[in-house]
Order: sequence, then structure tokens, then C-alpha cells
Amino acid sequence: MANAAQKNLTLPIDSASAGMVSDTNKDGKYDSVKDGEKNAMEWRVGRYFDGPVVTVMEIAIPQDLQGKTVKVISAELQLSANGSNGTYPDDKPQIAPDTLIYAYTGKQADGKVTVEDVLDADGKPVGEEVGYLIENQTPVKAGTRIKADITAACQKAFDARATTLGLRLQSKTVPDELGCWRWRGTTFAQKYGKNYMPVLKLKIEVE
Repeated sequence: MANAAQKNLTLPIDSASAGMVSDTNKDGKYDSVKDGEKNAMEWRVGRYFDGPVVTVMEIAIPQDLQGKTVKVISAELQLSANGSNGTYPDDKPQIAPDTLIYAYTGKQADGKVTVEDVLDADGKPVGEEVGYLIENQTPVKAGTRIKADITAACQKAFDARATTLGLRLQSKTVPDELGCWRWRGTTFAQKYGKNYMPVLKLKIEVE
């Protein structure tokens, strides 16, 4: 890319396009959505009081990049842990599960959080597994910034000329008992410090 211009971008995660999806019936089918600002103090992954829960974030690709030839040099999802150990229960952080990141584009990446963002019609996970956000028994404290490399997934989204990138944080296996990771959402960051804001940081070259 001889004439490429390098850019550093911080893409915000909008609370209107992020939230939690739960399996309240505990039957393997996700049936309840909590999105928007009032549900963005904390996002959870694992098993909470209302059943297995995943976090969904749909990130808009900037319009000035849509349709362009983009090389992703690096892409990093950044989230801040909530709670004294980043988990619930606080006194049993070892129960919090391995958490995977799934990425998806296409019709499900529509800027809205829905139950269809978790499982497809055949009951299979939507999108592709692109790595770990955090592994079980990772020691963290309140506010710890966790960074996950999703460079390949972002490159795929740009190559597909996607307008939105969907990311889902999901347990590798759902705990049998109450246990989840807790992440500071956008509303928390607006109230208590922008440094806690969940973001996608990109370093790219644009032709």
C-alpha cells in the first residue's frame, strides 16, 4: 500500500448498541435482552441470578472508511473489570469462566442487541470464535484494564466491506453455580471516569 495513510482510531462502544443477553429459562435458548444506558453500568459474562448471560457489542465502522481498502495493523478491545476481583461472587473469583470473544458481520450486525446475536436457527454460536478476552483464575482488581487482540477479526470485517462489527463475550462453558465476570459499561465510565470506557482501538492503513 504505497500511498497508504496510517491512522490511529478509538472506536467507542455505544450503549444503544451494546448490552446483555440472558437465558432466563435456563434451557439453552437466549430469550432476554438488557441494553441501553440504564443497563450499561455493568455488563456480565457467565451465570448470574437471571441465568447464563453473554455481553454483545455492535461497533459501527466509520463512514469514511466504508468501501475503502484498509489494512489493520492492530486492533484491541479494551474493557475495565468491575467489582473488587472483577467477578461475582467477589469472594469466589475462581468460579468466573474462561471468556471467549466471537466476531460477526452480516445481517446480525445491525447495530442492535437481539437474542439472535447469540445463537443461530440451528442453535450454533453466531459468528466465529476469535480468541480469549480473559481466562479463568486470572487475578484482577477493580478497574483493571483488560486488552484483547482481535486484529484478524477486524481485518476480515473490513475485507467484507462490513458497516458494523459485532462482538460477543461468552463463557467457554457456563458455570454450574452463580459465577460471572463483571465489566464496567459505558454508563459507569460516563459517571466515574472516561478511562474506564469500553473501546476498540485500531491502528490502520487506508489506501
